[in-house]
Amino acid sequence: MKSKFKYLYPFLLFSVVLLVLIIIEIRHPYFFLQDDNRDYVLPLAVHNYNSLASGELALYNFHQFLGMPQLALGQSGVLYPLNYLCIFLSKIFWGNVYATIDIQVSIYILLGAIGTYYFVKELISQYEIAFFCGFTWALCSFIITVSTSWSTVTSTAAYFPFMIFFTLKAYRTGDKRYIACTVITKLLLFYCGYIQFFIYSVIFEFLFMSLYILEYIYWQKEKNHLKSFVKNYLVSYIFVFIFSLPLLLPMWNQTKLSAGRSSKMSFSDFSSFTYDLFQYIKAILLPIRQFNKEVSWPYLPFLSYIGYIPVLLLLTAFFKYIFINRFKIRSKTYGYISIIVLFIVTFFGSTSITFNKIIYRIPILNRFRWPFKLMFFADFFLIIFVGLVLFKLTKHIKYKSFNTHIFLWILIAIQVLNLTTFYVVSPYRSFAYHTDKIPLTESKTKLLSDGRYISISSHVWSNKGTERTLAFNYASLFGLSNFTGYIDPLISKDNFNAVGRIENYTGIYYPINAVIPVNELRSWGVKWYIISSEDENLFSKPLNDHGIFKRSSEPTRSIYYDKFAYPLSYYIDNKDIKSLNCKNTTNNILLNTNFRASKIITINYLYNKFFQATIDGRNTKLIKNKDNKMDLIIPRGNHKIVIKYNEPFFKLGLFIIIAFLILLLLIRLIKSIIVKVTHKL
Repeated sequence: MKSKFKYLYPFLLFSVVLLVLIIIEIRHPYFFLQDDNRDYVLPLAVHNYNSLASGELALYNFHQFLGMPQLALGQSGVLYPLNYLCIFLSKIFWGNVYATIDIQVSIYILLGAIGTYYFVKELISQYEIAFFCGFTWALCSFIITVSTSWSTVTSTAAYFPFMIFFTLKAYRTGDKRYIACTVITKLLLFYCGYIQFFIYSVIFEFLFMSLYILEYIYWQKEKNHLKSFVKNYLVSYIFVFIFSLPLLLPMWNQTKLSAGRSSKMSFSDFSSFTYDLFQYIKAILLPIRQFNKEVSWPYLPFLSYIGYIPVLLLLTAFFKYIFINRFKIRSKTYGYISIIVLFIVTFFGSTSITFNKIIYRIPILNRFRWPFKLMFFADFFLIIFVGLVLFKLTKHIKYKSFNTHIFLWILIAIQVLNLTTFYVVSPYRSFAYHTDKIPLTESKTKLLSDGRYISISSHVWSNKGTERTLAFNYASLFGLSNFTGYIDPLISKDNFNAVGRIENYTGIYYPINAVIPVNELRSWGVKWYIISSEDENLFSKPLNDHGIFKRSSEPTRSIYYDKFAYPLSYYIDNKDIKSLNCKNTTNNILLNTNFRASKIITINYLYNKFFQATIDGRNTKLIKNKDNKMDLIIPRGNHKIVIKYNEPFFKLGLFIIIAFLILLLLIRLIKSIIVKVTHKL
């Protein structure tokens, strides 16, 4: 193909995938804004954006869980630039933040298509087949369906193909620029914050390259600058490690403190939601025969649909090479065995309990749950294998009138029509479907901004609409203060234990035996109780008995007010609780005091050792009281108090990067001096 056309196929692929995404969005507006994307990912991203707009990096979040670290959660994406860009674009073109996830996922899907295209083209140098594989990967049901709930999965769909493409290219050409590209790609994937898929990607990239190199050496009997590649490959991971430290160090510290990931989880939790063979066959052949909007997960059989053309190609290849002529492994195209092996590994990783018992023995990996996630990689390797099979089939067609290019374009057209129809005609699919009207609005924001609130129910009352509960991470979205929040995998034991009685990820509070611990909640400044209409009869009397009365009533919820709730900052004067006027920024609590005598003031947020307090610019001791709140001793007179959250591990990571860069510059300088001296001699 002439060089002037080398960008034609990727441009055409980009255009076709974009067109399909537009059609899907027209059919289902805000297609990807469901489940966790709506009630977990977007609120944290908005908090990050608002913080940066106000001049601070979101190290902390005062809106949830009595205050919690933000950057150290990882999935919050504080250091990931694309999050900010997508919110900016959403606000510019939609006038609100609610197109953010759809913009971001669409970018990922387009990148995934292009990355897969280049990877397949590098393997077989066939443009139409690379197009076919790129389109199929971008629009396979695992990516599209799971992305309606977890946008972070799509980031791996975008970056993983580029990871293995750049690494493969580096091995084949010996060009260090491709090593640099794979470093950048891995860092982008890491800073997305979804560490489980990052580790999986690193493992499978390494396995693919190892198998590919062994396959190449076996057939070619030559090592093709293997030593220099291995050296460059290892050095690349030194760079990835060093430049990941500003996030890696805070995340690792938070992991050690976390309630759910500080050690390996039970095997039952680890292995839950495992595919079985029947589910997989159903996903391949009959994905449409099920589903309505009331069905949510763990229904897996719609996650592995890749279209009927790939299935027919696999069946054709199986019939041809098993029943017609003996399968010949050797080929000038390397990668067949590598791809097959990795498909088998990932397939059994997602379907076999026995295989998962082996994985469970591996440190770190036994902290990641739900084996069905490995089907993501199984689908990828299966699609690549389909491309390799198609390449070999077309090489064996001997008819003189057969035109390979026309044949492949017919297959591409059928595949595009097949997958587009699948998403447009068949029912909407997501792990959980929320009926809240977009853009979301909260009519009680002004009312609830005074003090903390809590969402209480005897059951999960969020199956249809989630915003009405104001649970999950909606406090971060609307700038409010929730006693609880979405149960993040890295939420600390201190935060988790402080709020207690959270029996599901939603952050909805479940009173044991319908007994609400009012005194405890009152102490933590919970002034507002959001009660589902279905449960109002159950909770209204206990609340009334404690002097907590209804302030607002709506069809789906009622809001009760506790005038006796403690302020978010206060001091005690003759047993009376006196409120202090404090202001929160993203990482700071600001107060001004004017006492006639020295006082102990209480900051009604959970104590964290990374907080530092100053009085008039001078450091002062921050005391952890018996309730795990923060106390300060304030002298008499006028004073300005600043309580600032610092993230020392983030700073340490930045310091190591700077030191590393200085070291590299010194090494280069010394080498240049040695060369000059040697030249003069």
